[in-house]
Amino acid sequence: MAPFIEASRVFLAGLGELLAYEPIVTTPDEGQKAVKELLSKSPDVFVALVTGGTERIIQFAFRDVNLPLILLACDRANSLAAALEMLPRLRDMGKDVKLIFVEEYDEALFKAFESFLTTRKAARRLKETTLGIFGSLSPWLIGCTSDYRLLEDKFGLTVKHIDLLTLYQEFQEFPPTIAQEEAKQILLRDSRRGDETIPRNPKNSGEGASERPDHKVL
Repeated sequence: MAPFIEASRVFLAGLGELLAYEPIVTTPDEGQKAVKELLSKSPDVFVALVTGGTERIIQFAFRDVNLPLILLACDRANSLAAALEMLPRLRDMGKDVKLIFVEEYDEALFKAFESFLTTRKAARRLKETTLGIFGSLSPWLIGCTSDYRLLEDKFGLTVKHIDLLTLYQEFQEFPPTIAQEEAKQILLRDSRRGDETIPRNPKNSGEGASERPDHKVL
């Protein structure tokens, strides 16, 4: 498995990601210790390279973890069989888990990682978003609903109702110069967030290692 682990390291480095934990885990206690160590680094997602015999280790290590998990399986060491056994069990536990089978590190694998990471990061950003609702619905709009619990329950959004009269009064009391500066800061923050994209694969983009974004922890 050593050559495959080295290939994993090279591939993740090409994504601009960091393989944050390299020791081979052989017991449930070691697995739990490794996951606890990685959680302290605030990862976006976990990627576990699995082999035969690691089923209970993975189940125990991620029992109390709610972050997305990728099971990375290869064509040796009974890896795929182990991953197929883990997948339904982890989903029964309510885990957000994806199985990716690897024979070689190519563009298809890059796209699989990119798709998984993009959707999970978008979902996380939604959960950090507060949606402001100005005023209330007009009484004749019978096809609309004022129950925003679906947004909160399904997407994790925080919905905040803002009274128009209160907003108008605060607006009147706010100096125009300060309002303009605050608006500039909001636009600047939003533009920076829009630049937070999945780094391209330097191998395919022609970019060198010195041009890669800062590494992020998997």
